[in-house]
Formats: sequence, structure tokens, C-alpha cells
Amino acid sequence: SLKGLLAPGILSVGVFVNATPEEITGLARDRVIDLIQLHGGEDEETVRRVKAATGLPVIKAVRVASAADVTRWRASAADFLLLDNGAGGTGRVFDWSLLPPLDRPWFLAGGLREDNIPAALSLSPYCLDISSGAETGGVKDKDKIKRLVEMIRKG
Repeated sequence: SLKGLLAPGILSVGVFVNATPEEITGLARDRVIDLIQLHGGEDEETVRRVKAATGLPVIKAVRVASAADVTRWRASAADFLLLDNGAGGTGRVFDWSLLPPLDRPWFLAGGLREDNIPAALSLSPYCLDISSGAETGGVKDKDKIKRLVEMIRKG
């Protein structure tokens, strides 16, 4: 499996969009994934069911169009909230001024790139989820990834 190619200590994340809890549970049972990211329209009950059935940490992606979008998920059973612009992969930043204070670990996603990493870090997210910002011409760019990691480590 691909997971077997990962260096020890690197966790594999299963990213799901409106998958059935049974599908997710099967991959967790087979130890294909170490974390679960729900990136669709899953409700709080689904978050709770998946977490209870697998015992794995759950990341719930939340599309942020207003502060209420975040507030609605503040008490979620998810271990982490991933705050994003849309359904994922848009490459666009949402309005960070909409973020209410959060007293739980959260990931920031959506349009992160070298020029906005300092501002993103100033928001104190637990994690930055960078995808298209680590690419050149639609392909992951090793040099860009190194620069991003250095920027984030320097804080």
C-alpha cells in the first residue's frame, strides 16, 4: 500500500467527501488511514458516528462564508476544524477577518502561498493546509515546498 511507503511517524489522512461511514470505517479497520478528513456536507451526527466507530481523529472541513459558519462547528466532536474557502482545491483565500476566536485546534486552508504565509501564521492556526500554493504550473514544486516549510518553521 501507499501507506507502507511513508517514513515512520508520517500519518496517512483519508480525505472523504460525503462517503458512507461504512466506507470510512473499512479503511480505518484495514489500517489504510490514521486520520479522517471529512470534506463534504457531513453533519455532526456523521462526525460522531465515524469517530466512535473508528477511534481515529477526525478533521471536519468547514466552508467559511461568515463567522456563523465557524461558530456552528465550534462544539463539534471533530478533533480539528479545517477552515477553507470552499469545497476544497479552490486556491482562493476566504476573508480571514470572519474568524471568531477559537479555543480549539484548527487548520487554515485555501489559497495559502508564500506571500500570505506570515499573515496566516499570525492567526495562530494549529496547522496550515497548503496545496496549490506549493505548485508551479499545477505540479508540486520541491523548491517551493522547501521555502514554505522554512517560512513556517521560522514562524
